[in-house]
Amino acid sequence: MRELRKRKYPSYEQFANEHDLSRVQIGRFENGANMTMANFIKVLHALNISLKDFFAEGFGED
Repeated sequence: MRELRKRKYPSYEQFANEHDLSRVQIGRFENGANMTMANFIKVLHALNISLKDFFAEGFGED
């Protein structure tokens, strides 16, 4: 998730502020903490990524 976020936002603070998300929560998610499905979908929506694309084989590979 960090790699995807960094493509558009250099800091998780900026990402959190622009999408009305908790800065602390985003930091925890990026460090492997559990998240609810609702929060997961909210983050994907903010990154403009669908569930299908996120779980597609090879997603994010160059």
